[in-house]
Amino acid sequence: MLAQGLNPFIQTQGYSFIAMGSVLLGAVINIVLDPIFIFTLNMGVSGSSLATVISQFCSCVCIILFFFTEKSLFHFRVEDMRLKIERIIDIVSLGFTPFVMTITECAIQIVFNINLNRATGGNKDYTAALTVMLSALQLISLPLNGLGNGMQPFVSYNYGRGNAERLTKGIRYVTIIAFIFALSVWSLSLAVPEMYAHLFSASESVTAIVKHYCPMFLMGSIMFFVQMTLQNINVALGQARSALILAVTRKVIILIPLCFALTHFLGFKGVYLSEGIADLVAGVITTIVIFTSFPRIFKRRAEEVQAKA
Repeated sequence: MLAQGLNPFIQTQGYSFIAMGSVLLGAVINIVLDPIFIFTLNMGVSGSSLATVISQFCSCVCIILFFFTEKSLFHFRVEDMRLKIERIIDIVSLGFTPFVMTITECAIQIVFNINLNRATGGNKDYTAALTVMLSALQLISLPLNGLGNGMQPFVSYNYGRGNAERLTKGIRYVTIIAFIFALSVWSLSLAVPEMYAHLFSASESVTAIVKHYCPMFLMGSIMFFVQMTLQNINVALGQARSALILAVTRKVIILIPLCFALTHFLGFKGVYLSEGIADLVAGVITTIVIFTSFPRIFKRRAEEVQAKA
């Protein structure tokens, strides 16, 4: 966990390969140690747990050592580690949005399962199909989320300098890239939805459900270029309150009530349909908010920097 927390800080220094290398190191060590502990030493589940702990510890050591090298722009010093309430509040406020997005994802899955079990009488095929669709949603959203995370150091640096022109150009480029990716995957998902069922080796009955209802479930995923990528950029600009409101709007205000309402009137179809509708509506709202607020934010920051200069 400590390594994951320090990775974004390293990326802001322009050393993304160090962050990637620490994650890769932990993964390789985990893969190597798992069969040794589980099978060779007959440790079973305990061996798997121990391998995970050791691999995470190695990643952590790798990250910490970086801050003692000459390459690091910053070095660990005790005097810099004194707690300041203002700084803590700023950090927590910025990190609270990703936390809310993650915790609401868990809440949504619970809501989906409750409504689906109630509407189908506990039919496991529909639940398995939902699992496949949620996995498909992650396959679409994670690359876009990573693109937004990768842009955060660039955005934070240029925002701090008040370079509105470079900010606008960089965000325009990443928006185009994210939209092209979202459009491509969205088109493929609607044209061949059963590919996700085949990818996860689903049964024929589950595959039939996925083929029929996955287009409903994923129809709003085209808006993920805004929801995932630009939402992370919004956080990098220090707009914690705006990012939090937008995150809560999609999951809590729109999706959860919509899922209960549509399931009541349409049965199990409402569960699959609610995700697609919520993603579309929330995506439009987020697009309007972000593209109307960004120019004002850039202009205000540029004026602040000029005033200080």
